Amino acid sequence: MDRKRAEFLFSFIIIILACFLFGCFNKGPTTDRLYFEPPTRLIDNYSSMVEEEEVNWAWLKFDVRFGNYRSITIKPFQNLSFMDDQNISERLYKELTGWFKESGIEVSDNGEIICEGAVVELEIERGFFKKVNPLYERENDFYLEVELVIKEDTTQNTICKIRHGAVGNDIEIIIKRLQAGLFRYFDSHK
Repeated sequence: MDRKRAEFLFSFIIIILACFLFGCFNKGPTTDRLYFEPPTRLIDNYSSMVEEEEVNWAWLKFDVRFGNYRSITIKPFQNLSFMDDQNISERLYKELTGWFKESGIEVSDNGEIICEGAVVELEIERGFFKKVNPLYERENDFYLEVELVIKEDTTQNTICKIRHGAVGNDIEIIIKRLQAGLFRYFDSHK
């Protein structure tokens, strides 16, 4: 009995060692990154940003009012998310441009301030199990988050940083909620 146990233990150890050696020596070259790289963002420094009533996070330079500027340049929104945005970036750009025009701030190619915007998080698809599960409640499972950076044209100093997101169960709902928050914020600092 002891001899059979010894043979079994020896065979087991040999198999484990062979697996380890096979695993170590059979590795091919990897092209994947060997380090964590954070996703691309528009805002490079989140310090001093605070929660606001209208938007999730914002920072505004002391004593700045958007009404003090006569013109603004709004750059087209970028899509920095990992998902195709289905023209959401373009729609946000057009709506923001329209809002500034209605507010009496001229939108031009050489404005006093420059607004850059980007879609940084986007979730507008339900997975397979969510689609086929009859018990799944489709509430607030879509998500959209944007970042805005506003700078003075002459000095290139940042005067405002905004990170705002919205959740809902439909694309139209999240876009309208996001825009409503942004427009309330700009209204309160006009």
